[in-house]
Amino acid sequence: MKKVFGTMLILALVAILAVPAFAAPRGAHRPGPAGGRGPGAGPMGVGQAIPADVHTAIQTATQAAAAKVLGMTPEALRQALTTSRMATIAAQKNVHLATVQAAMKQARTQTINDLVKAGKLTASQAAWLLQAGPGSGRGAGGGPQQGPGQGAGRGRGPRR
Repeated sequence: MKKVFGTMLILALVAILAVPAFAAPRGAHRPGPAGGRGPGAGPMGVGQAIPADVHTAIQTATQAAAAKVLGMTPEALRQALTTSRMATIAAQKNVHLATVQAAMKQARTQTINDLVKAGKLTASQAAWLLQAGPGSGRGAGGGPQQGPGQGAGRGRGPRR
């Protein structure tokens, strides 16, 4: 009887301690919607997310510029990028990668400026996109795309 009571007491303590740890979402103590995450919590803060159509426009323009320099159609370039890196494609086409990158950067800058003139971006959003560079936020543009664990090594270490 004592053994059953002791086991039940231990299980009750575990349940009491474990349930609150799983009930609250991670980061719930942070102010803002969804603890600083979720709708509206874009790269520039709450309510300042860059619209998806803007990212699409930038990506389309940069890929079109790269395709033109490489002597390809944008569709052919998109297809080639599913199996190869831009550097490999440029080498196969005998085009310096720096030439492709310069064309992509110019197209990206021009597209961002055009989107500001069209009222799709604010000046501060455009400045952020231009300062952040290609690959910032949803891969809008060319250049190296870095995901979690692929940066310069200044992130969090292992959890203990």
